[in-house]
Amino acid sequence: MSLEPAVVSAVTALVAVIVGPLVSVYVAKNQINASVVSTNRQTWINRLRDELATLVGIVHHLPSAHANESISTDTAIAEYGKFVEKFQVVKLLINPKEADHQELIRLIESANKKIIGLFP
Repeated sequence: MSLEPAVVSAVTALVAVIVGPLVSVYVAKNQINASVVSTNRQTWINRLRDELATLVGIVHHLPSAHANESISTDTAIAEYGKFVEKFQVVKLLINPKEADHQELIRLIESANKKIIGLFP
């Protein structure tokens, strides 16, 4: 049995008309998903950076400001409250199963103990 060239051409065109859009939809869906994940990841990274920047700023400023009495005890306590809040936000933003994230938490806890030691 031999197929006529016209039939082969028609079947090929039909397959192309059906498969082409399906492939395009599949590729577009994957690109959209990748774009959304990338955008969400960048937003997460930026938020984590902002929280850590605030936290590090408090860690660097509070001990010396309190020791020099350039801030009142009430202000120091308020700053410590802000530190604790930022610490909790960081804990929520990270993955506690990752080793580098565990190390980050360990370092922040160490800073927390030193800050607590400032208050009699």
